[in-house]
Amino acid sequence: MQIGTAELDIEETKKRSPRASLPRSSGRPSGGSGKNGGGNNGGGGGSSRSDEPEIDDINRDKSRVISWFLLLVVLMTFGGLIGAYIVIATNGAIEWKPFSLPPQVWVSTFVILVSSFTYELFRRAVNARDLTRSR
Repeated sequence: MQIGTAELDIEETKKRSPRASLPRSSGRPSGGSGKNGGGNNGGGGGSSRSDEPEIDDINRDKSRVISWFLLLVVLMTFGGLIGAYIVIATNGAIEWKPFSLPPQVWVSTFVILVSSFTYELFRRAVNARDLTRSR
């Protein structure tokens, strides 16, 4: 094969090890219920399977899992802190008294809510392919 061409060298494909024709693991269970019925896609050694997810899809799935996990961690942390606050505040202990929050907390909360709302409007405009609204 010459550099810069897209043609396959048949002899080079035959020289590959027997492991090269095995399907790559995508982290998903393989029950043979894919588009091709679990076969090796016509027996071609090293050929790309049509039911295998692409690298971009796998990376996107990993990113979603990590994002949901981090969101869950943040929610659990805040849930625990709010629960602790409620228990201690209603306990009536003298050594700990609830305090008023500084105004910076309320300002930052307002900024976060407004930016979330703005982001959601932008996301909807981009999905609708409305260039003027997305600007």
